[in-house]
Amino acid sequence: MGVVGVACVLNLIEGGLKARSLNLVPQCVILDYCGCKNHWDNNGIQTDINCKKLFEILQVDENM
Repeated sequence: MGVVGVACVLNLIEGGLKARSLNLVPQCVILDYCGCKNHWDNNGIQTDINCKKLFEILQVDENM
């Protein structure tokens, strides 16, 4: 079993530490830029992820 977290840096740190406490080894994909209401912007900003990095971690052919 594995965990791939996709989030802003602050959420990945918190989630990664929680996963480690459960003896899981998380992999992370950091958002291209941060904009969540909790940490970065009062209104929230739509963000994006690096799909190539996610597919690399999942070992999926991105051309599928």
